[in-house]
Amino acid sequence: MKCRPAEYRLVYDLTSFSSYSQLINLLEYGYNRDNFDLPQINLSMIVDKEKGIPVMYDIYPGSIVDVTTLKNTIKKIEAYGVEDYTLVMDRGFFSKGNIEELLHEKIPFIISATMTLKSVKELMSSAQKDIESPQYLHKFNKKPIFVKPVILEQKEFTINGYCFYDPKRELEEKSVFYSRLYDVKEKLEKTAIPGWRKAEEVFKERAREMAGFYSWEWIDDHFRINIKKNAVSQRVNRMGKFFLFYNGERDWMECLTTYRERDIVEKGFKTMKNDIQSLPLNTNKDSTTKGFIFICFIGLIIRMRLLNIMRETKIIEEYTVESILLELEKIRKIKLQNGEVIITELTRKQKEIMEKLNLCA
Repeated sequence: MKCRPAEYRLVYDLTSFSSYSQLINLLEYGYNRDNFDLPQINLSMIVDKEKGIPVMYDIYPGSIVDVTTLKNTIKKIEAYGVEDYTLVMDRGFFSKGNIEELLHEKIPFIISATMTLKSVKELMSSAQKDIESPQYLHKFNKKPIFVKPVILEQKEFTINGYCFYDPKRELEEKSVFYSRLYDVKEKLEKTAIPGWRKAEEVFKERAREMAGFYSWEWIDDHFRINIKKNAVSQRVNRMGKFFLFYNGERDWMECLTTYRERDIVEKGFKTMKNDIQSLPLNTNKDSTTKGFIFICFIGLIIRMRLLNIMRETKIIEEYTVESILLELEKIRKIKLQNGEVIITELTRKQKEIMEKLNLCA
Protein backbone atom coordinates (compact mmCIF):
# COMPACT_ATOMS: atom_id res chain seq x y z
CA MET A 1 0.00 0.00 0.00
CA LYS A 2 1.42 3.38 -1.00
CA CYS A 3 1.06 6.63 0.87
CA ARG A 4 -0.99 9.44 -0.56
CA PRO A 5 1.06 11.68 -2.89
CA ALA A 6 0.63 14.67 -0.56
CA GLU A 7 2.03 12.83 2.46
CA TYR A 8 5.58 13.53 3.62
CA ARG A 9 7.66 10.76 5.12
CA LEU A 10 9.92 12.41 7.66
CA VAL A 11 12.65 10.25 9.14
CA TYR A 12 13.81 11.50 12.55
CA ASP A 13 16.99 10.54 14.37
CA LEU A 14 19.65 11.88 16.70
CA THR A 15 23.42 11.48 16.96
CA SER A 16 26.33 12.88 18.98
CA PHE A 17 29.42 14.92 18.11
CA SER A 18 32.35 14.69 20.52
CA SER A 19 34.93 17.38 21.18
CA TYR A 20 38.11 18.01 23.17
CA SER A 21 37.14 21.65 23.69
CA GLN A 22 36.51 23.03 27.19
CA LEU A 23 34.87 26.23 25.95
CA ILE A 24 31.66 24.93 24.33
CA ASN A 25 28.77 25.31 26.80
CA LEU A 26 26.64 22.62 25.15
CA LEU A 27 29.27 19.93 25.69
CA GLU A 28 28.17 17.36 28.26
CA TYR A 29 28.78 13.68 28.88
CA GLY A 30 26.02 11.38 27.64
CA TYR A 31 25.39 8.27 25.56
CA ASN A 32 28.25 8.46 23.04
CA ARG A 33 27.40 6.70 19.78
CA ASP A 34 31.03 6.79 18.58
CA ASN A 35 32.46 5.24 21.76
CA PHE A 36 34.60 8.30 22.58
CA ASP A 37 35.27 9.03 26.23
CA LEU A 38 34.61 12.70 25.59
CA PRO A 39 31.86 15.24 26.27
CA GLN A 40 29.52 15.78 23.34
CA ILE A 41 26.73 17.79 21.80
CA ASN A 42 23.69 16.04 20.34
CA LEU A 43 22.34 16.75 16.89
CA SER A 44 18.88 15.76 15.70
CA MET A 45 17.98 15.66 12.02
CA ILE A 46 14.87 15.20 9.93
CA VAL A 47 15.19 13.86 6.40
CA ASP A 48 12.44 14.05 3.79
CA LYS A 49 12.37 10.47 2.54
CA GLU A 50 10.89 11.29 -0.87
CA LYS A 51 13.34 14.11 -1.65
CA GLY A 52 16.20 12.25 -0.02
CA ILE A 53 17.62 15.37 1.67
CA PRO A 54 17.76 16.69 5.24
CA VAL A 55 15.23 19.46 5.86
CA MET A 56 15.71 20.34 9.53
CA TYR A 57 18.19 19.93 12.36
CA ASP A 58 18.56 20.97 15.98
CA ILE A 59 21.38 21.05 18.53
CA TYR A 60 21.04 19.85 22.14
CA PRO A 61 23.30 19.53 25.21
CA GLY A 62 25.14 16.22 25.23
CA SER A 63 23.21 14.73 28.15
CA ILE A 64 19.83 15.04 26.40
CA VAL A 65 18.48 11.61 25.38
CA ASP A 66 16.59 10.83 22.17
CA VAL A 67 13.27 10.18 23.84
CA THR A 68 12.95 13.69 25.31
CA THR A 69 13.38 15.65 22.07
CA LEU A 70 10.24 14.59 20.20
CA LYS A 71 7.58 16.91 21.67
CA ASN A 72 9.32 20.15 20.72
CA THR A 73 10.36 18.71 17.36
CA ILE A 74 6.68 18.14 16.50
CA LYS A 75 5.92 21.77 17.37
CA LYS A 76 8.76 22.98 15.14
CA ILE A 77 7.59 20.85 12.20
CA GLU A 78 4.08 22.25 12.49
CA ALA A 79 5.40 25.80 12.91
CA TYR A 80 6.87 25.49 9.41
CA GLY A 81 3.39 24.67 8.10
CA VAL A 82 4.12 21.03 7.30
CA GLU A 83 0.97 18.91 7.21
CA ASP A 84 0.09 15.34 6.20
CA TYR A 85 3.34 13.74 7.27
CA THR A 86 4.39 10.44 8.79
CA LEU A 87 7.21 10.33 11.35
CA VAL A 88 9.55 7.33 11.09
CA MET A 89 11.62 6.71 14.23
CA ASP A 90 13.83 4.08 15.79
CA ARG A 91 13.45 2.56 19.25
CA GLY A 92 15.36 5.41 20.91
CA PHE A 93 12.18 7.50 20.69
CA PHE A 94 9.82 4.80 21.96
CA SER A 95 8.16 5.75 25.26
CA LYS A 96 4.67 6.06 26.72
CA GLY A 97 4.96 9.83 26.70
CA ASN A 98 5.99 10.04 23.07
CA ILE A 99 3.28 7.64 21.89
CA GLU A 100 0.66 9.61 23.83
CA GLU A 101 1.89 12.85 22.29
CA LEU A 102 1.80 11.46 18.75
CA LEU A 103 -1.68 10.04 19.22
CA HIS A 104 -2.97 13.21 20.84
CA GLU A 105 -1.67 15.31 17.95
CA LYS A 106 -3.07 12.72 15.50
CA ILE A 107 0.31 12.33 13.80
CA PRO A 108 0.78 9.17 11.72
CA PHE A 109 3.96 7.33 12.70
CA ILE A 110 5.98 4.15 12.34
CA ILE A 111 8.24 3.35 15.29
CA SER A 112 10.31 0.42 16.50
CA ALA A 113 9.81 -0.65 20.12
CA THR A 114 12.25 -1.23 22.96
CA MET A 115 11.82 -4.00 25.50
CA THR A 116 12.01 -1.62 28.46
CA LEU A 117 8.24 -1.55 28.99
CA LYS A 118 6.81 -4.56 30.84
CA SER A 119 3.81 -4.62 28.51
CA VAL A 120 6.09 -4.84 25.44
CA LYS A 121 8.04 -7.73 26.99
CA GLU A 122 4.81 -9.54 27.74
CA LEU A 123 3.54 -8.95 24.22
CA MET A 124 6.77 -10.36 22.78
CA SER A 125 6.53 -13.45 25.00
CA SER A 126 3.00 -14.01 23.78
CA ALA A 127 3.70 -13.28 20.10
CA GLN A 128 6.75 -15.50 19.74
CA LYS A 129 4.87 -18.60 20.90
CA ASP A 130 3.36 -19.08 17.46
CA ILE A 131 5.24 -16.55 15.31
CA GLU A 132 6.58 -19.39 13.11
CA SER A 133 3.07 -20.56 12.26
CA PRO A 134 2.61 -20.97 8.45
CA GLN A 135 -0.24 -18.45 8.51
CA TYR A 136 2.26 -15.69 9.30
CA LEU A 137 4.79 -16.65 6.62
CA HIS A 138 5.54 -14.06 3.92
CA LYS A 139 8.44 -13.02 1.72
CA PHE A 140 10.32 -9.72 1.89
CA ASN A 141 13.02 -8.99 -0.69
CA LYS A 142 12.69 -12.62 -1.84
CA LYS A 143 13.52 -13.96 1.64
CA PRO A 144 11.15 -15.61 4.16
CA ILE A 145 9.84 -13.53 7.02
CA PHE A 146 7.09 -14.14 9.56
CA VAL A 147 4.67 -11.30 10.33
CA LYS A 148 2.06 -11.39 13.10
CA PRO A 149 -0.37 -8.49 13.72
CA VAL A 150 -0.34 -7.41 17.38
CA ILE A 151 -2.02 -4.83 19.61
CA LEU A 152 -0.21 -3.03 22.45
CA GLU A 153 -2.68 -2.09 25.16
CA GLN A 154 -1.82 0.44 27.85
CA LYS A 155 -4.04 2.33 30.28
CA GLU A 156 -3.24 5.50 28.34
CA PHE A 157 -3.57 4.18 24.78
CA THR A 158 -3.93 1.24 22.41
CA ILE A 159 -1.86 0.98 19.23
CA ASN A 160 -1.58 -1.53 16.41
CA GLY A 161 1.64 -3.09 15.24
CA TYR A 162 3.38 -6.10 13.76
CA CYS A 163 5.75 -8.62 15.27
CA PHE A 164 8.39 -9.62 12.72
CA TYR A 165 10.59 -12.69 12.80
CA ASP A 166 13.47 -12.75 10.33
CA PRO A 167 15.32 -16.14 10.41
CA LYS A 168 18.32 -14.75 8.50
CA ARG A 169 18.63 -11.80 10.83
CA GLU A 170 18.43 -14.19 13.82
CA LEU A 171 21.48 -16.13 12.62
CA GLU A 172 23.45 -12.94 12.03
CA GLU A 173 22.56 -11.52 15.44
CA LYS A 174 23.48 -14.77 17.21
CA SER A 175 26.86 -14.90 15.51
CA VAL A 176 27.71 -11.31 16.46
CA PHE A 177 26.38 -11.70 20.01
CA TYR A 178 28.18 -14.95 20.85
CA SER A 179 31.43 -13.61 19.44
CA ARG A 180 31.08 -10.46 21.52
CA LEU A 181 30.10 -12.48 24.61
CA TYR A 182 33.28 -14.56 24.35
CA ASP A 183 35.59 -11.62 23.55
CA VAL A 184 34.40 -9.48 26.46
CA LYS A 185 34.67 -12.42 28.90
CA GLU A 186 38.24 -13.06 27.73
CA LYS A 187 39.13 -9.36 28.02
CA LEU A 188 37.71 -9.16 31.55
CA GLU A 189 39.61 -12.24 32.73
CA LYS A 190 42.87 -10.77 31.41
CA THR A 191 42.25 -7.44 33.12
CA ALA A 192 44.53 -6.64 36.05
CA ILE A 193 42.58 -4.62 38.67
CA PRO A 194 44.67 -1.74 40.06
CA GLY A 195 44.78 -1.70 43.86
CA TRP A 196 43.53 1.88 43.97
CA ARG A 197 40.37 1.17 41.95
CA LYS A 198 37.09 -0.52 42.89
CA ALA A 199 36.64 -3.85 41.12
CA GLU A 200 32.99 -3.03 40.34
CA GLU A 201 33.98 0.18 38.54
CA VAL A 202 36.60 -1.63 36.44
CA PHE A 203 34.10 -4.36 35.56
CA LYS A 204 31.43 -1.90 34.40
CA GLU A 205 33.99 0.12 32.46
CA ARG A 206 35.29 -2.92 30.58
CA ALA A 207 32.05 -4.87 30.16
CA ARG A 208 29.94 -1.82 29.19
CA GLU A 209 26.62 -2.87 27.60
CA MET A 210 27.46 -6.58 28.07
CA ALA A 211 27.71 -6.33 31.88
CA GLY A 212 24.27 -7.87 32.48
CA PHE A 213 25.35 -11.18 30.93
CA TYR A 214 28.11 -11.92 33.47
CA SER A 215 28.58 -12.58 37.16
CA TRP A 216 32.05 -12.05 38.58
CA GLU A 217 34.34 -12.71 41.51
CA TRP A 218 37.44 -10.77 42.50
CA ILE A 219 40.33 -13.16 43.05
CA ASP A 220 43.69 -11.57 43.85
CA ASP A 221 43.89 -8.79 41.24
CA HIS A 222 41.82 -10.46 38.48
CA PHE A 223 38.23 -11.31 37.65
CA ARG A 224 36.73 -14.77 37.51
CA ILE A 225 33.86 -14.46 35.05
CA ASN A 226 30.77 -16.66 34.67
CA ILE A 227 28.17 -16.24 31.95
CA LYS A 228 24.58 -15.87 33.16
CA LYS A 229 22.67 -18.60 31.36
CA ASN A 230 19.19 -17.13 31.88
CA ALA A 231 20.17 -13.63 30.79
CA VAL A 232 21.78 -15.00 27.62
CA SER A 233 18.76 -17.23 26.88
CA GLN A 234 16.34 -14.32 27.21
CA ARG A 235 18.43 -12.22 24.84
CA VAL A 236 18.92 -15.00 22.29
CA ASN A 237 15.21 -15.90 22.29
CA ARG A 238 14.36 -12.40 21.06
CA MET A 239 16.92 -12.38 18.26
CA GLY A 240 15.51 -11.91 14.78
CA LYS A 241 12.26 -10.66 16.29
CA PHE A 242 11.14 -7.05 16.56
CA PHE A 243 8.04 -4.87 16.79
CA LEU A 244 6.95 -2.03 14.55
CA PHE A 245 4.00 -0.01 15.84
CA TYR A 246 2.09 2.48 13.76
CA ASN A 247 -0.67 5.06 13.69
CA GLY A 248 -2.70 5.35 10.51
CA GLU A 249 -3.63 2.79 7.89
CA ARG A 250 -0.54 0.66 7.27
CA ASP A 251 -0.02 -2.88 6.09
CA TRP A 252 3.04 -4.81 7.21
CA MET A 253 4.87 -4.35 3.91
CA GLU A 254 4.62 -0.56 4.04
CA CYS A 255 5.67 -0.47 7.68
CA LEU A 256 8.73 -2.63 7.12
CA THR A 257 9.76 -1.02 3.83
CA THR A 258 9.43 2.50 5.21
CA TYR A 259 11.27 1.63 8.41
CA ARG A 260 14.12 -0.14 6.59
CA GLU A 261 14.59 2.92 4.42
CA ARG A 262 15.21 5.09 7.48
CA ASP A 263 18.92 4.35 7.19
CA ILE A 264 18.99 7.42 4.95
CA VAL A 265 19.44 9.50 8.13
CA GLU A 266 22.18 7.24 9.46
CA LYS A 267 24.00 7.58 6.13
CA GLY A 268 23.61 11.34 6.44
CA PHE A 269 25.16 11.32 9.92
CA LYS A 270 27.97 9.09 8.67
CA THR A 271 28.63 11.49 5.81
CA MET A 272 28.78 14.47 8.18
CA LYS A 273 31.17 12.68 10.51
CA ASN A 274 33.42 10.98 7.98
CA ASP A 275 33.18 12.38 4.47
CA ILE A 276 32.76 16.00 5.61
CA GLN A 277 35.29 15.30 8.38
CA SER A 278 33.42 16.90 11.26
CA LEU A 279 34.49 14.52 14.05
CA PRO A 280 35.81 15.17 16.60
CA LEU A 281 34.63 18.78 16.50
CA ASN A 282 37.57 21.13 16.14
CA THR A 283 35.82 24.28 17.33
CA ASN A 284 36.31 26.26 20.52
CA LYS A 285 33.17 28.40 20.93
CA ASP A 286 29.42 27.91 20.79
CA SER A 287 29.11 30.39 17.92
CA THR A 288 31.75 28.73 15.73
CA THR A 289 30.36 25.27 16.57
CA LYS A 290 26.84 26.26 15.50
CA GLY A 291 28.23 27.92 12.37
CA PHE A 292 30.30 24.86 11.48
CA ILE A 293 27.35 22.49 11.92
CA PHE A 294 25.20 24.78 9.75
CA ILE A 295 27.81 24.67 6.96
CA CYS A 296 28.00 20.86 7.32
CA PHE A 297 24.20 20.70 7.09
CA ILE A 298 24.17 22.75 3.86
CA GLY A 299 27.00 20.60 2.49
CA LEU A 300 25.03 17.47 3.38
CA ILE A 301 21.97 18.73 1.49
CA ILE A 302 24.07 19.34 -1.63
CA ARG A 303 25.89 16.03 -1.34
CA MET A 304 22.75 13.93 -0.78
CA ARG A 305 20.92 15.69 -3.61
CA LEU A 306 23.87 15.07 -5.92
CA LEU A 307 23.92 11.41 -4.89
CA ASN A 308 20.22 11.09 -5.73
CA ILE A 309 20.78 12.59 -9.19
CA MET A 310 23.76 10.29 -9.72
CA ARG A 311 21.62 7.26 -8.89
CA GLU A 312 18.78 8.42 -11.16
CA THR A 313 21.15 8.96 -14.09
CA LYS A 314 23.22 5.84 -13.23
CA ILE A 315 26.41 7.89 -13.47
CA ILE A 316 27.14 6.57 -9.95
CA GLU A 317 28.28 3.35 -11.66
CA GLU A 318 31.22 5.26 -13.15
CA TYR A 319 31.99 8.08 -10.71
CA THR A 320 32.00 8.87 -7.00
CA VAL A 321 30.83 12.19 -5.59
CA GLU A 322 34.44 13.12 -4.93
CA SER A 323 35.65 12.30 -8.44
CA ILE A 324 32.82 14.34 -10.03
CA LEU A 325 33.50 17.37 -7.85
CA LEU A 326 37.26 17.18 -8.45
CA GLU A 327 36.69 16.98 -12.20
CA LEU A 328 34.22 19.88 -12.33
CA GLU A 329 36.45 21.96 -10.04
CA LYS A 330 38.88 22.35 -12.94
CA ILE A 331 36.36 24.40 -14.94
CA ARG A 332 37.11 28.13 -14.79
CA LYS A 333 35.33 31.32 -15.79
CA ILE A 334 37.66 34.01 -17.12
CA LYS A 335 36.76 37.68 -17.38
CA LEU A 336 38.47 39.33 -20.35
CA GLN A 337 39.77 42.88 -20.51
CA ASN A 338 36.66 44.01 -22.39
CA GLY A 339 34.37 42.57 -19.73
CA GLU A 340 33.37 39.45 -21.65
CA VAL A 341 33.26 36.22 -19.61
CA ILE A 342 34.40 32.99 -21.19
CA ILE A 343 34.59 29.42 -19.87
CA THR A 344 37.71 27.31 -20.17
CA GLU A 345 37.63 24.41 -22.61
CA LEU A 346 35.88 21.32 -21.31
CA THR A 347 37.57 17.93 -21.22
CA ARG A 348 35.85 14.79 -22.47
CA LYS A 349 35.11 13.71 -18.88
CA GLN A 350 33.67 17.10 -17.96
CA LYS A 351 31.39 17.08 -21.01
CA GLU A 352 30.21 13.57 -20.19
CA ILE A 353 29.46 14.45 -16.54
CA MET A 354 27.61 17.66 -17.39
CA GLU A 355 25.59 15.95 -20.11
CA LYS A 356 24.51 13.08 -17.85
CA LEU A 357 23.70 15.39 -14.94
CA ASN A 358 21.91 17.81 -17.27
CA LEU A 359 24.13 20.72 -16.24
CA CYS A 360 25.29 23.71 -18.23
CA ALA A 361 28.60 25.52 -17.80
